[in-house]
Amino acid sequence: MWEEAGFLLDDAATKLKLAGAEAVVLCTNTMHFVSQGIETASQLPLIHIVDPTAERILKAGYKSVGLLGTRFTMEKDFYKCRLSEKFGLRVIVPDEEGRAIVHNVIYTELCNGIIRETSRQSYYKIIADLAKAGAQCIVLGCTEIGLLLDGAGSELPLFDTAQIHAIAAADWAMGNSRLWAAQSGKETVVQLLLDREARIETVGNDGKTALVWAAQNGRKTVVQLLLDKGANIEATDNYGKTALVWAAHNEHEPMVQLLLDKGANIGALQGSVWHNFQLYALVHAYDFHLARIVLIAFLFRYG
Repeated sequence: MWEEAGFLLDDAATKLKLAGAEAVVLCTNTMHFVSQGIETASQLPLIHIVDPTAERILKAGYKSVGLLGTRFTMEKDFYKCRLSEKFGLRVIVPDEEGRAIVHNVIYTELCNGIIRETSRQSYYKIIADLAKAGAQCIVLGCTEIGLLLDGAGSELPLFDTAQIHAIAAADWAMGNSRLWAAQSGKETVVQLLLDREARIETVGNDGKTALVWAAQNGRKTVVQLLLDKGANIEATDNYGKTALVWAAHNEHEPMVQLLLDKGANIGALQGSVWHNFQLYALVHAYDFHLARIVLIAFLFRYG
């Protein structure tokens, strides 16, 4: 069963890539059992449903979770191990009787659009038992469970994977749009994305944030917009280079001046691949006015 389902999803993801898809979102918890195969077959990044959920749980300060889902999700290792091994969370599942109740309600009721108060109360009792076993919060590890539970009667906070996963997918898409806009200097597009609260610290495959991209390409207006929104001026890419390092390397004098005026750490240049900042400024900066700007700032800050 799993192998056949995996082949179908592998084929679908591969066709989506041919149609222009840049990532895969698998909108089901249980079928993440075959997520690795989908990612391998399609050669696309897969936004795993566990990851943003676990990140939100950790951000809330919880270390142990109760897991509700289909029997496969609660009993097989693919889901529990990702929570525990990748994120260090302790995972607690209901006992055999509780797992049977949770699983049966999903397939015989929720998947058929049936919502019963008796089932809701049964779930809340199972959650209470998980709390006694040490769970600090509950992962709704099936996209249908959110139809039944709203958290009002729960002893523990609920983390709805369907909602969290959808937000993560939107953030990924908005982040990629923002990175492209910053790189290409589309100020109006950047402003629109910022107004819609696109995450400004999203990074591309090379580790560059929008600020680093914009500084590298001399997009001063975009850099100003991002800094005004609180972008991290010291963010580094996969090579340890900051916006200031890239601006200096590409001889974007107004950009260097702006970043220095905004408090960029000039010591980042000293720690970059050019190692000795003074030597870099004097030898590699073909624009000696730029070298003078940066050296004066260095001497002013470090004597």
